[in-house]
Amino acid sequence: MARVSLNIAEWRAMFSQFGDEALTPDSLLTAQWPVAEVLVGNTDRSRIPEDTRAMALSYVLCHLVTLQARGDVVGNVTSAAQGSVNAGLALMQRANSRWWEQTPCGLTAWELLRPWRAGGFYVRG
Repeated sequence: MARVSLNIAEWRAMFSQFGDEALTPDSLLTAQWPVAEVLVGNTDRSRIPEDTRAMALSYVLCHLVTLQARGDVVGNVTSAAQGSVNAGLALMQRANSRWWEQTPCGLTAWELLRPWRAGGFYVRG
């Protein structure tokens, strides 16, 4: 299967909240795309069908861009207040779905990739 390439125009149409290039520059998208590729496994030898991989890559990129827009805030919001603006954050103890659950796009990517998350360790010998 072929690698999936980033199509910025299609991605912006899919995620209209990032449609303004002044707020979300193309350079940010192209910088985060290789990270999305690593997280999904976008290679010629990927087991993930190309259509599903393209969709998952789009959602992973959305997740990464959303996290980038937050700045230095890390973790899931556990509480919030409005007067004097307070927010409570919980750091994730394990690198599992909690990282993906920080954004709607991340959770969608997590679910899209579910069939390829399971597996075992096999040593041929």
